[in-house]
Amino acid sequence: MDDTVHFGSSGDVAIILVNRLQKPVMKAIDYALAAKHDKTLAVHVAITEEEANELQREWASHDMPIPLVIIESPYRTYTSPVSSFIKSYREKHGSAVVTVYLPQFIVGHWWESILHNRRSRRLAQQLMLVHGVSITLVPWLLDSSEVIYGRRSRPLPGQQRGGQPVAQVPPHFPRKTPPGSAS
Repeated sequence: MDDTVHFGSSGDVAIILVNRLQKPVMKAIDYALAAKHDKTLAVHVAITEEEANELQREWASHDMPIPLVIIESPYRTYTSPVSSFIKSYREKHGSAVVTVYLPQFIVGHWWESILHNRRSRRLAQQLMLVHGVSITLVPWLLDSSEVIYGRRSRPLPGQQRGGQPVAQVPPHFPRKTPPGSAS
């Protein structure tokens, strides 16, 4: 600590990265709104104009509570457009602390992580290098995570519709002892 260290940002902004309107993104939006930031924005990096238009239509039809910002990226990159957006936001609004919310899938099989989390992991690693940016990973349990964690992210199909209570899964699965062995 020395006398050159200064505190005090001129604001606090939350950015939720949105690829599609889906449940993990909704959970990230819920987390960001619950944190009560000064400003909360949803940011979509658009590769194609059709994709951006479709997301805007969906966003409007669901009356989402935060504004959606579309950033175009014709070269199919994600991190540099988001970094540029953060820098331009700070130039306009001052040195705000930025929290980026990234939905992350919790998976039960190693190969699912290749399918689901590559882009978000790469984004998180690169955005952590931007000064004044913190990353908040918002977990979303896939059904396969039951294999590892012993719980489901949601009820079994038909459970709620049939009026059945949602079964509580024990924290670990009991081991089966081979026949003839003492337990």
